[in-house]
Amino acid sequence: MLFSDGSSFQSRLTVNSKLTTLALLALIGTSTSSLGATWQVELDGSGDFTDIQDAVDASAAGDTVLIGLGRFDTIRAVPGPSPGYFQYAIVGITQDDLTIIGSGRGVTIIGLEFQDSYYGIDYNGIGCLHGYECTIKNLTIEHVYCGVYWSFGGLELEGCDIKGEGPFFTGISALCDRGLSVVDCHFELTGPNTFGIINDSPNACSEIRHCRFVGGAPFSGRGLSSTILEDCTFESSRSGVSFTHRGTGFLRNCQFNDCGASSVLLRNQAHLQLNDCSIEGGEMGVVVADTSSLVGTSNVIANTTDIGLWIRSQSVVNLTNSHLLPVSGPAVKCSFFFDEPDIFQELTHNFWGTNNPAEIAAMIVDGNDDPSIHSFINFMPFAGQPVSTESMTWDGVKALFR
Repeated sequence: MLFSDGSSFQSRLTVNSKLTTLALLALIGTSTSSLGATWQVELDGSGDFTDIQDAVDASAAGDTVLIGLGRFDTIRAVPGPSPGYFQYAIVGITQDDLTIIGSGRGVTIIGLEFQDSYYGIDYNGIGCLHGYECTIKNLTIEHVYCGVYWSFGGLELEGCDIKGEGPFFTGISALCDRGLSVVDCHFELTGPNTFGIINDSPNACSEIRHCRFVGGAPFSGRGLSSTILEDCTFESSRSGVSFTHRGTGFLRNCQFNDCGASSVLLRNQAHLQLNDCSIEGGEMGVVVADTSSLVGTSNVIANTTDIGLWIRSQSVVNLTNSHLLPVSGPAVKCSFFFDEPDIFQELTHNFWGTNNPAEIAAMIVDGNDDPSIHSFINFMPFAGQPVSTESMTWDGVKALFR
């Protein structure tokens, strides 16, 4: 049988078989390359490199860098995406889609042995200026100006310790438009003006789970960032968690112990969902200010010494099935509501430590105490005994951000 171009069925079958074989070979090659190469970094010279930066620079997208034991502390200028744009860092991420894995907390260490000003230059432990995505696991970052600095792209950090001293230190400074994930990390923040995580990531949902923060100011979500914090602890912090400038957040099953000025702060049209959290001690439990909003259930705000819940400046709160038990000062205070119409705050079905309505009213400062305050607390019906908690499912949490 001949075709119109003069070729036979057999010749066409042979050509098609060759094309199929070539396609399969190309597919196998693509599949193999997608696994990526693995590079070993060892200070004793037994690996592919002795410096992390050399391994990162030699990598291609999809590669993995394994880091051995010891301290890596060489600071260099790492080029950015455009001429004249660079950062000082111990590790600068110059390739997309990398995985960097240390040998363990306190075993693989990125940072100087002691805090050093490095001639007055700000420097990062790990930094990215290119908008890349990266996964970093199982290492310690310490004695740097900023632990991890990330400009756009996406970052996953897991199983890491980040330690910093004042007068200025930030554990993670992130502007990740493709998301930020921090899981099972420990932050030790010592001295004034130390911060755990500053999240400025626009239009991306970030997740911080199973993390422990000691000292400093643990978390700040700003701008259009949305952050879920779950199963985290905050201890002896200068202040706790803050959301500002329309930042949104969800806190679930978090514990705050003896945070300073406030455990939770909302300002400048921020919004927070607060469920199943415990706030113990500190001056103020929760501050909701500047037309912000708070919705929550099944929380405990106890042993505060100034104000348990402070609602300010046209803000709105709906907090139910919770405990409000200050050691001193009002349980709830409204202030700076200067304009009509009156704003009513929904605080029903809460336990106030008493079943006497007059005693509960005495724990509240609102428009009933000062006519110039155009905000009132609805606290009836109330719980005459401690209320039980009922956790929201994880799917329910994520649905809030869809």
